[in-house]
Amino acid sequence: EYLTTGAAGYFNYWDNIPHYYSYNTGGWHFISLDLTESYNQVAPTTAQYQLLANDLRSNTLPCVAAYFHHPRYSIGPQGDTAREAQVWSLLAQYGVDVVLTGHDHSYQRWVPLDGSGNPAAQGITEFAVGTGGYGTQGFVRTDTRVAATSTEYGAWYGDLYADRLEYRYVNLANQVLDEGVDVFEAKVAIVVGGMASTRQAKQRLGRILRRSGGQRAT
Repeated sequence: EYLTTGAAGYFNYWDNIPHYYSYNTGGWHFISLDLTESYNQVAPTTAQYQLLANDLRSNTLPCVAAYFHHPRYSIGPQGDTAREAQVWSLLAQYGVDVVLTGHDHSYQRWVPLDGSGNPAAQGITEFAVGTGGYGTQGFVRTDTRVAATSTEYGAWYGDLYADRLEYRYVNLANQVLDEGVDVFEAKVAIVVGGMASTRQAKQRLGRILRRSGGQRAT
């Protein structure tokens, strides 16, 4: 968007919405951020960072997702986005569950990560989805923190519930290449058996945990 001065095309199309804002829907709290180098509002002294901190402190919903353009972590050609480190740490500090990003033209799902990028059961799950049609890219490195990848064209779907997220990545042939359910703050592991597809089993797992309240599983 910033290939044009001030990202004019984007802001004109969306009727000059703010660079950053938040809203509630589907029992979730969503936060939209502009973490681009052009806007340069990622340091703790900037207005966007301070608004984000206030927003996270005042939020009362248990499930929180943030979205912005560049992934904090990526094994694609663009790599990690170091300037987002302090924002990522703040998101993790307040228990944000999911971060949705794009930029690299591939699909990546990372294991939950803490504020320093270490695997953590109660950390942030990052999805980097950039397979919408311009072109796809391969990966330039490997990382044990990556849970799933694809270089096929496709779309990410998320079904929101007040206590969980059910997600899937589907290619152009309508094949599900990655899927799962996050039920937040669980402390147990359950294996679901029987005559069911993988997706049906994961949905059953979500329903089982939801009955106990305040739990999470991946």
